[in-house]
Amino acid sequence: MLIALAINALYLHQVLAGGKQLRPFFYDSDVNQHTGCDFFALYVAGQGLSHGGDIYHKTSSPTDAIGQAIDAVLHPGGAVPCYYNFRYLPVAAALGVPFAQFSPAQARLAWVIFIELLALICALATLRLIPGIAGALLAACWLAASPVYLELYMGQFNMLQAALLLGALVYAGREKPPYGAFALGGALLWKMTAWVAAPALLFKHKWRTLVFSALIAGLTTLAYWLWTGISLAPFVHNFLPEEVITGVYRGDLGLLMLLRHVIGNMLTDHMVVVVPAVVIALTLIVNYVKRKAPLGDHLALWLVAFFFIYPTIWEHHYLMLLPPLIYLYQRTRSPLLWVAALLLALPTPYYWAGPHGHNWAGIWPLLYHGAKPLSALLVYATAVFARR
Repeated sequence: MLIALAINALYLHQVLAGGKQLRPFFYDSDVNQHTGCDFFALYVAGQGLSHGGDIYHKTSSPTDAIGQAIDAVLHPGGAVPCYYNFRYLPVAAALGVPFAQFSPAQARLAWVIFIELLALICALATLRLIPGIAGALLAACWLAASPVYLELYMGQFNMLQAALLLGALVYAGREKPPYGAFALGGALLWKMTAWVAAPALLFKHKWRTLVFSALIAGLTTLAYWLWTGISLAPFVHNFLPEEVITGVYRGDLGLLMLLRHVIGNMLTDHMVVVVPAVVIALTLIVNYVKRKAPLGDHLALWLVAFFFIYPTIWEHHYLMLLPPLIYLYQRTRSPLLWVAALLLALPTPYYWAGPHGHNWAGIWPLLYHGAKPLSALLVYATAVFARR
């Protein structure tokens, strides 16, 4: 744990002091010159919600002088150095409201502290769930795994989602459904990625969490629309089919991108749809075969299936693989999960594969695109074959 704390301190120093030593080792930080661009999407949405404005507002070029000048007028808390589209529910934008009361720099620091506190809470929860050296090693992932650096650098939202999912799985395993339902409901409202768990809840007749979450999401979205009269088209766009990526995109570390690298043009547009469909069908079959398994097993299975269903997987998304990995290790003690944890924690060979085209040949691209998806595949296999 001391080593993990030291690595985490290095992450913090690099992010807060503007260090450039770690940036070339990760795609996200290599191509993004500014830190916190993802967080500032929440910050700007919080400002919009505070003033009855458009939480989905986006300038055409938020880093140019004109875009910043416009933002200085539209967002009285101060112009932010960069930000991306806010893509989440209006109820999720409410978390940005308290941060929007501060200057961008102050809010960014507060978000980093928030992420760090969540990481410590998850690490302590893991130690309590799995005592001994095994628990300490898995707890260290919350502080030192490579996605943690990107979470801090980009100001991403996966640490909160992972914390909620860990709570949902832990309480489901302890037969304390009210607490688990509350945590899972929070995850459903925070990031829509958690809705992949809907089949598990329906299969185990735990539909109330889905209904209440859907009602809260629907009513708050309707209230926002009636209050502001602003179009919800940018949010609805989340549910429309994305443009199919035809080449190898280095920011995507999902299974589909790995397949695209391995088989190239043989991965047709139809296969891009077929692969997730096969995963969904297989997971439903496992649900039926293991229908007497605990709710936590079903949730873990679907939370891992997300990594093969969602069209684009970024490295920071793999923080959300930690909760099912930890839950399944507590259940099975499978040695496969140690390999999965190692692949999850270690940085990809992005730097050595040649971020600017150098050495992008031979085994390097396969190692780069394969490490994280293999981690998810090992966790998924453990979930499939876990005994009841």
